[in-house]
Amino acid sequence: MKKKHEQCPIATSQLYLHSSGKVYPCGFIQGREDIGNIKESSMRDIWHGEKATTFRASHQQGQSSICTEMQGKYNCHLLHNHINPERNDSKIRRLDIMIDSFCNLICIMCTNRSEENRGFTSERFWKELEESILPDVEEIELVGGEPFVVKDTYRLIDLVMKVKPSIRWCFVTNGHFDFDRLLKNKLENLNIYSAAVSIDSFDPERFKKIRVNGDLNKALDTLDKIKIVRDSKNFHLTCNFLIQKDNYDEILAAINFCKEKDIHFYPMLLREPIDFSILKFEDNKLVSIVKDFLNIYKQTHDLKIYNIALKIIKSKGASFMLEVADYLPNSKEITND
Repeated sequence: MKKKHEQCPIATSQLYLHSSGKVYPCGFIQGREDIGNIKESSMRDIWHGEKATTFRASHQQGQSSICTEMQGKYNCHLLHNHINPERNDSKIRRLDIMIDSFCNLICIMCTNRSEENRGFTSERFWKELEESILPDVEEIELVGGEPFVVKDTYRLIDLVMKVKPSIRWCFVTNGHFDFDRLLKNKLENLNIYSAAVSIDSFDPERFKKIRVNGDLNKALDTLDKIKIVRDSKNFHLTCNFLIQKDNYDEILAAINFCKEKDIHFYPMLLREPIDFSILKFEDNKLVSIVKDFLNIYKQTHDLKIYNIALKIIKSKGASFMLEVADYLPNSKEITND
C-alpha cells in the first residue's frame, strides 16, 4: 500500500512561486519554511538545493509532518491526481504561481492582500523561465490575488505561447475583470486543463459583505463567459465555495446552482482566520450545521460535503460524535455519485 504522501504528485514535480519571490514546494504550506528565494537564487538551484531535496525525500518516505497536517485538513493530495506521482526525473514539471497578491476585491477572510509583492521584476528570472524552465514544464497554475488584473500574467501567457504552447493551464479567479477585453481571445489559444471561479454566496448583499467591492452579477457573468469557452474546449470548470460563518447555510443552493450550470462544485472549509470560520461557533450550533451537511450529503451524494462534515467531527470530542451519530450514513449509503 502506498504511503499517503506518495499519492501526492506535487512535491516531486512542482515549485510554488510566491509574489514575494519566496519559493515553497506547495501553496498549501505557503508561509511556513520556504525552500529558497528567486531574488537570490535561480529556480534550478532552488530545485536542486538541500532544502528542496530534503523535503522531497521526507515527503516520499511519508515523514513530512506538514504534509500530514495539510492533507488531514484539506485533502490537498487529491487535487492533482491527473499528474503522474511516480515521476523521478528530477525536473520541474509544474509551476504554481502567485504573480502578484494584488486583488480588486477586499474579501473579509483573505490574508493575501497583506502579502509582499514584486518578486518577479528581475529579467534574470524571466530569462531563466524562458530558456531552461518552461521547456520541461507540463502545467502552470495561476492564483492570486486576482491574476487577471496583473500585467505580468499576460506576459507569462505570451511567453508560454512562444516557448511551449502545449503547457496545460489552471486558473483561479474572482471573476471581476474585463473578460472580453483581457482574456477572451487568449483562452481560445491556450491548452486549459481547469478554471475555477470563486463565488461564496448567491445572495447579492451577502456576496458583497464577504467580497467587499464585489458584484455577484459580475462574477456570474464572467463564469458564464468562461463556460462558453469550456463548452467548446472541454476543460474542467469549477465553482469554488469557501464555507464560513456568513454562508454555511447556502451549501444546497450552491450544489443545485452548479448542477444547473453543469459545472463542478468545490466546497472548502475556512479554517483561518478563525474569527470567520464556523469552527469558531459553540458546539451546539456546530452540531446543527454538521447535521445539515450530512442531510445534504444524503440528498445529493456530494462526497465533498460528507468529507467536510467528517473533518469537523474528527476535530471534536466523543460527545460531539454522539450528537451527530444518527445522521451519519452507513457504509452502503456512501457513494461517489
